[in-house]
Amino acid sequence: MTLMSLREKYEKETKALVRAKMEEYELEEATAVKKTRDALIEERNRALEELQNSHNAAMEESLSQLELQLITETERDKQDLTNQLQEELSLRLKQIQDNNRSSLERWEVEQRQKLEQELYDHREAAVASVLKAQEERTAVLKQEIHASHCEKEETEIQKLHKALAFGAQAQLQQLRKLLETEHEEKMNDIKTEAKLSLEKETEKLKKMLTRSHREQQEQLQRDLEKKNRVAIMELHDTMQTSHRESLQALKDAAEQHRLKALNAHRQDFKLECRQELEILEQTLDQEMSTKLRQLESDHTEECELKLEQMRARAVNQHARELDAKRSRMIQCKNVLLAEATAFLTFDNNFSDEDRSKANPEDNSAAAHLLELKKHLSKELAQYVDVMVAEFDELAEEQRILVAKITESTQLYLSFKRQCGVLEAQSEELTSGLETLHDQLQKKDAVCKKLYQANEALLKRLQTPALQASVGSDKSDVLSPPVKRSPALTKALQTASNRHKLGND
Repeated sequence: MTLMSLREKYEKETKALVRAKMEEYELEEATAVKKTRDALIEERNRALEELQNSHNAAMEESLSQLELQLITETERDKQDLTNQLQEELSLRLKQIQDNNRSSLERWEVEQRQKLEQELYDHREAAVASVLKAQEERTAVLKQEIHASHCEKEETEIQKLHKALAFGAQAQLQQLRKLLETEHEEKMNDIKTEAKLSLEKETEKLKKMLTRSHREQQEQLQRDLEKKNRVAIMELHDTMQTSHRESLQALKDAAEQHRLKALNAHRQDFKLECRQELEILEQTLDQEMSTKLRQLESDHTEECELKLEQMRARAVNQHARELDAKRSRMIQCKNVLLAEATAFLTFDNNFSDEDRSKANPEDNSAAAHLLELKKHLSKELAQYVDVMVAEFDELAEEQRILVAKITESTQLYLSFKRQCGVLEAQSEELTSGLETLHDQLQKKDAVCKKLYQANEALLKRLQTPALQASVGSDKSDVLSPPVKRSPALTKALQTASNRHKLGND
């Protein structure tokens, strides 16, 4: 019973000691793991911050370069398109002007020929009527002059006959000459008067014809201006409709081109970001794995050193306690052996004389005590041997148990350390993926902002062109037909530019 109670007591003490050491080891391990985890988290956060700062700087630099590249490309494309559109517009405007000039010249020639023919016919008719009236008046005057002359001749002849009757032949001849001269003078006067009246009538007719010709020419000029204005308005309407259509086509084509370019740029940017992300993940994994391996090796060495020191201290303390207990048990055994030897040697102190002097009952008691002594000495020796063997066996079992507990503690610590490392790696990878996802979202937001800025820039670039085209259209409508060529040229240039942009 004493041996069992000692064994149970030692087992309880061993279990309590093992439990206390395990709790102490776990507490030290938890503090060490916490410190290591804090250090790893701090170092990882610092590395992630440095990586994020470098990546943000590279991202901002790439975005600024991309924005400058987009602005330069937009300006260059705009300049090229403007030059090309101006060239095409000038060619087209020149062609339209040549066609209009040739058609206008043909129309003017035709109208001039018609007007000249009408004026010639009208002039011929007026001249014929005037000449006919003049001839009739001349004939009437001739008849009147001839009648008056005949009357005068008859009167003169009668006078001459009378004078002949009373005068000589010389006077008759003189009278004849005088009559002839007077007749010639009168005929010359009549011719001059007729010529002057004819010239006056002709001058009046010329003035009337020139006035009518001027009025007809002004009317034709007004009709021509009206027709020209109508033709220009129709041309302006057709050009404005074609300009709107070309502008709409240009807007659609520009929108499609912009969307395609933005989609391509977005895909390239996503691919580049994905590649950078993969590279960063690989580098981050490599750096973290190397750092974790290094930290794990350092922490493992430190923990092993601490565990070895703690195990050595615990083993030494336990060995000292076992040595103390063994020494106490040996002392107890020695005391028992001393008591037994004292008890056994008690009979030896009795002399033969004492035995002879003793009673026979005492002798029988002494003999019985001697037998009991021998028997007790044998049992005590066996008990002591068994107790020593059991104590040695218990000490061996306790040593084996301590070794197994130490080995299991080391395995537990290694497994727990591996689990902590795996959890830390998983947490780091999760946080790294979250940060990379946040960076991708930020990059996507930056791409959207660039897209909106590009749209606003295109709208700002298109608004002055539209205002210029609208202003040129208004100036074409309000300006007179003769002074419309520069505004019309500008409108045609803008229309051709936009048409070219639409084709591009």
